[in-house]
Amino acid sequence: MDQQRIRNALKNLALLILFLGMLALTFLTWLTNLRLADAPSSTLISKVYQKFTYGVGGFEIRTGADPAAQPTRVAVTLEGELVGAQYQAAAVSTLYDALRGSMSQALSNSGSFAASTQDDFTKALQGEVLYFGYEGALPVSLLAGWMEGETASAQLADALLLTADGQLYLHGPEGYWMAETTARPDDWQTAMENYPATACRFAGTEGLTGVRPDTLLSDDGSLRAEQLAVQPPNLQGTLLLDAFAYDPHVRSYTENQGATQVYAENYSTLHVSADGTVEFRTSALEGGMQVYNTAETAREDTLRLQVDFAYTLLKTVQSSVSDSSQAMLYDVAEGDDGVRVLTFIQLVGGIPVAADPPFARFEFQDDRLVAAQIHLSSFQSTGVQTALLGSAQAASAAPATQDAPARLAVVYRVAEGTATAERCYVS
Repeated sequence: MDQQRIRNALKNLALLILFLGMLALTFLTWLTNLRLADAPSSTLISKVYQKFTYGVGGFEIRTGADPAAQPTRVAVTLEGELVGAQYQAAAVSTLYDALRGSMSQALSNSGSFAASTQDDFTKALQGEVLYFGYEGALPVSLLAGWMEGETASAQLADALLLTADGQLYLHGPEGYWMAETTARPDDWQTAMENYPATACRFAGTEGLTGVRPDTLLSDDGSLRAEQLAVQPPNLQGTLLLDAFAYDPHVRSYTENQGATQVYAENYSTLHVSADGTVEFRTSALEGGMQVYNTAETAREDTLRLQVDFAYTLLKTVQSSVSDSSQAMLYDVAEGDDGVRVLTFIQLVGGIPVAADPPFARFEFQDDRLVAAQIHLSSFQSTGVQTALLGSAQAASAAPATQDAPARLAVVYRVAEGTATAERCYVS
């Protein structure tokens, strides 16, 4: 009888352990699939969720320190002379790293922006200034964040101009804006002590009206750029699968008469074409790549996380095909259906590559990447140098349009497998 009672007790204990284990597994499964948005942050369940998913120490927003967009044009006044660099990756990046702290401080300390005029902007160019010019109009909040600053401004800008007396001008799709802030020109001098730069001037101070007043001109009549051979890259399926978090043994098939390999998951497909086009498509939100956990961020932080995710993914894809070109965020668009679209361009040696369709396009819905399209190319040196029309000469030849003057730019145009740099006017 004693042995029977012991056996029964052991059986009951085993059943109790199994029952408690089932409850624990059920709770953990439910907790894993729970979205923080389903529970208010002040409730006990929200705090339990954060503790189980992020640990006792809580969580932090994870964003990359590598900016998805740097200026292609930088200028600063030193001892009464304007110096700068444009469309040269090494020179522009060096000046940006040295001077971004000053611009960051100005953005972080600025008041609210009020509408300004081109005349006011042009007049400001004549004094001591710090200038950053970008290829696309991007949210100022992103630009400030990449310079380790912050601003609540919702403005879009493709140019930042800080004057010595603390006026911060922006240029964007809606014109010119100005805010009062702080400026320390002595910091510009200190930051540039060990960095030589080329003398330049603004078109607005030269009386040129056919181009934007912040167009940088320099004595570059003999400027030359290398011609490049352009070929489809050698796409390796395994590396691309890793970049898009696909299983190496995922089901696949071909389309377009064998020119495209398609990898299919339950709710998404990855199309890899011989011409270098890579497309990620989803048929349902469940098939999207998760960008962030909703516990990590408030709504106003999602843009930075989405940009960082797209930029990191794009660099991973480029490295899988040994693409040494630089990706740069060019446009942020908000769709009526709640989809946010990020567009990237491609630069080689600091010069943008003109392309239609664009280099890369990403679509995000809430915390998911739901679509992506990337056009990859292999750029190889040819050893051939081509001359560029001087910036002053090109600016003088621009059509005079006071209402909407163009911006003078340098781009690579691809034709018949060759990329050649040239001056162009960007509206």
